[in-house]
Amino acid sequence: MTKSDLKLYRHYKNKPYKCLGLVRHSETLEELVLYESLYENELGPLWVRPKEMFFESIEVNGRSQPRFQKVEFKVDSLVGLNDEIKPKLLGLLNLVFEDFKPDSLDQKLNDKEGVILTYAFESDHLAGFKLGYRLNPTTFYSWLGAVHPDHRGIGLGKKLMLEQHRYCHSQGYKIIETKTMNKWKSMLLLNIQCGFEIYATETNDRGELKILMRKSL
Repeated sequence: MTKSDLKLYRHYKNKPYKCLGLVRHSETLEELVLYESLYENELGPLWVRPKEMFFESIEVNGRSQPRFQKVEFKVDSLVGLNDEIKPKLLGLLNLVFEDFKPDSLDQKLNDKEGVILTYAFESDHLAGFKLGYRLNPTTFYSWLGAVHPDHRGIGLGKKLMLEQHRYCHSQGYKIIETKTMNKWKSMLLLNIQCGFEIYATETNDRGELKILMRKSL
């Protein structure tokens, strides 16, 4: 299990922000933290604050706590779906996919071998996952993935994908395959950024074009 190096922080008022790095005031050279709100903010997405103020602790309800608490994700992979994680996985799927049917998960995976779940937890909250299965002894198929809306825009999807590839390689796989569609442009671009190449297309039962992608591990 590894801890992520993503720069997500939660303000003490429970608003999420992404730390973009340190900048300096053009005249005083004071170090400032540049950060981005990960929620709709009518005042704009980008903010700056003195470094000391950003990282300081404050008193809230009589207790000392960080003004901005770094959010740590624990990222890991496991073979199969256990009874502890499956309900959380179904909950995230229901949240992210409007037409998701709980029975479809078992229907898809019941006859599949070598199921691997790669997941990210913040405390006991499932923040995202990648799920797939073995096609043959050297090829793994990445079937499904999602990131909780509260944790998008910080690179967690890429972190999960790279962990999935690392784990599959450790299990002896040489190739990983996946499918996507033009309407999921962010997923298509992420796949390309992580080393996938397009090798074919196919049309599903609804007449939609699917893009077949492959990566050598």
